[in-house]
Amino acid sequence: MKKNILVILLLCAGLLLACNLSSTPSLTPTPNLTAALKTPKSKAQTPTAVTDGTKTPLQTPLAAETAPTLELQAPNATPEPTIGAVPVSSANYGPEGGTIISIAIDPSAPKILYAGSENGRVFKSTDGGENWIKLKADFSMSEISTLAIDPITPSTIYAGSSYLYKSTDGGENWSEIGIELPDEFGGTDYPPILTLEIDPISAANLYAGTNMGVFKSTDGGKSWRKINNGLSDEYINDLEIDPNSSTTLYAGTSGGMFKSTDGGENWYELNTGFDSLEIQNLEIAPSSSTTLLAATQIGMIKSTDGGENWEVIDTGNSNDFVDALAIDPLIPSKFYASTTTGTILKSTDAGETWAEQSMNTNIVSVFAFDPFTPKTIYAGTYAGVFKSIDGGETWKAKNAKLTAFTVTTLAIDPGVPTSFYVGTYGCLYKSVNNGVTWTRINKDIPFTVFTSIAVDTKTPATIYAGTYDGVFKSTDGGENWSESNTGLEDLEIRVLGIDPIRPATIYAVTDLGVFRSTDGGENWSESNTGLTNLDISALVIDPTKPTILYVGTSGGGVFKSTDGGWNWREANLGLANDEIYALLIDPTAPTTLYAGTGEGVFKSTDGEKWMEFNTGISDPEVTSLAIHPGSPNTVYAGTQIGHIFSSINGGESWEELSVDLTNSDIINMMADPRLANTLYVGTFVDGLQIIR
Repeated sequence: MKKNILVILLLCAGLLLACNLSSTPSLTPTPNLTAALKTPKSKAQTPTAVTDGTKTPLQTPLAAETAPTLELQAPNATPEPTIGAVPVSSANYGPEGGTIISIAIDPSAPKILYAGSENGRVFKSTDGGENWIKLKADFSMSEISTLAIDPITPSTIYAGSSYLYKSTDGGENWSEIGIELPDEFGGTDYPPILTLEIDPISAANLYAGTNMGVFKSTDGGKSWRKINNGLSDEYINDLEIDPNSSTTLYAGTSGGMFKSTDGGENWYELNTGFDSLEIQNLEIAPSSSTTLLAATQIGMIKSTDGGENWEVIDTGNSNDFVDALAIDPLIPSKFYASTTTGTILKSTDAGETWAEQSMNTNIVSVFAFDPFTPKTIYAGTYAGVFKSIDGGETWKAKNAKLTAFTVTTLAIDPGVPTSFYVGTYGCLYKSVNNGVTWTRINKDIPFTVFTSIAVDTKTPATIYAGTYDGVFKSTDGGENWSESNTGLEDLEIRVLGIDPIRPATIYAVTDLGVFRSTDGGENWSESNTGLTNLDISALVIDPTKPTILYVGTSGGGVFKSTDGGWNWREANLGLANDEIYALLIDPTAPTTLYAGTGEGVFKSTDGEKWMEFNTGISDPEVTSLAIHPGSPNTVYAGTQIGHIFSSINGGESWEELSVDLTNSDIINMMADPRLANTLYVGTFVDGLQIIR
């Protein structure tokens, strides 16, 4: 079932964050975090905005930028004899992990488990999480908010998302069994599935919690009817069935707790002592079903009489906002909880006292117990699946071949050509061996979304990370970080750019325009004179004359500065679309620029006037661009729905690459500076891809 937390901002939909920028006369662009992120995000996933009962993502495309030239040896790369426009294959490049918000364990064979990601992927393990395979199902990039396994026929699995999906062969194949709303709600619309419960006695009986109440099926999902009699709030965050009485159900809603004793036909409130509590998640003790735990906006509450009376539990933790709850299946007094700060709390005395258990500041969105060995616990986190075999005392990541990260930004290290940096929701990773292995390097940075990485090309150990919470700086290759936010307080960073000649000069694109630092990020000042649109989505710097800069805006077209960002003017002549998702500058001829827009690619050869260059581009919403520094006529364009187009004649004509990234929005791209037919692609659902 869905174990959510409330949003940080967004969404991610707005997500569109940017990618990094660098320097030197030869530059490889790292185009932007697309205006993708259009799928609803889980509360536990941070970025989402809830309006009128439905979750909608933000839409703020992020920027494209440039990365330095370097000798980057791609793993297992086979250089082609000529510069080709069409790579022949694609492969996942990591990092392993992702935002996992749902887990289900086969009750008859607990080494078989399923994990659902926040961005629409389901993975399966048959060896207790040691290895994973991605199931071949298209869930349209909607979060897998809940997974449920038929307790009688475990090969039957349900996945709740924007629709409800069902598999009868262990996840190999799926069919859509969405809940069609009654005529008064439109007849053909389907509410998102937030939580799903299966009757343990009669598995054909299903209960689905949605933002329009509870629906029930008595035929395994073939038909549904609404059962909301008595529910004064119909936004259902969680459902639970009493394991000892399958007609007794509990519903945690945005307006309190409700109970039914007749299979959902009628409901009554269980809010004694509390007013309008929002129940984020709910748990029943399997071995003592009158014991219930609930996470609310005032912390955890507990009932020992089937929900009739509740008391607040004092965890002793300064942050009582709980993302995930669990009760030991055999010991009803053993509780687990995870807070928004990444702390795992454990109580062995029904919540009277608590002890902290660290998981490297990972925020847990869901716990799942091995039904035969309850000391074995799985946790779905922002960094993938973690496993404990000692009742939560210690945890280890279990993410082999589980690649579900949304790559929000990527960069290469100009000092170590085999090194990559990748930013995601909540995590920053580094690889020093061409993506064979990855290490998480954001230990000193609070949980946030990483939007941009910029590496100082003259001192590559100096790295800047742009986030939803400002700028962070490292001078030792990412081992340690400190805030660099004076003058940027409370601003969301979308793009970072470093002056390639004077690297102490840094530009930060924020949600309030452009800011500039001339002292390596210590202090920042606003630099918006002449900008009539501060909703900026992209930034590029002339590598030979870095006082010349261009920014792309969301709704205002392109602006140009010739004095280091102090003053700006429009440079939009010929642009048919003022929604700029990405900008790209030719490192060998910096007056030549490309713009990715909602109507395709536009090109300028003087930094002022633009012409449409879309011949061969069938999907016009271009959100990311890349160029090969050694062959500037080789240009790539990525789109919001996962298509990549290649041009070998400077955009005169384009050819679609035959790689299967459909429904995996292209957020950013970076061409290998050595191999003309090698491209690194940051995606919305499948991590970092290498395309040759």
